[in-house]
Amino acid sequence: MPKKVAPKVATRPIEVIGVEEQPILYANVALVQRLMDGYIITVAQGAPLIYGTPEQQEEQMNAIDRVTVRPIARLGLTRAVVENLRDQLNEILALPEPGLEG
Repeated sequence: MPKKVAPKVATRPIEVIGVEEQPILYANVALVQRLMDGYIITVAQGAPLIYGTPEQQEEQMNAIDRVTVRPIARLGLTRAVVENLRDQLNEILALPEPGLEG
């Protein structure tokens, strides 16, 4: 019986190029779907603009029968990428909020 050998994994530095040319899209909705071998993360923007006095805001909200959102990205990610993203977000969230440093 042939001996099983783990494949070699070549590592190289990753250079991300063209980031500055991409628009920054504000997102206020994120949905995550789990797949057998990874995840789909959909990022969207939406929510109505509500303004005015509390009474006016309540009136505006009562006039809305549903809130629609527009997807701006739908990403298929492996578990390893999601774990890396989680770790990076946890590092950022552990930092003090700008302007709130003691």
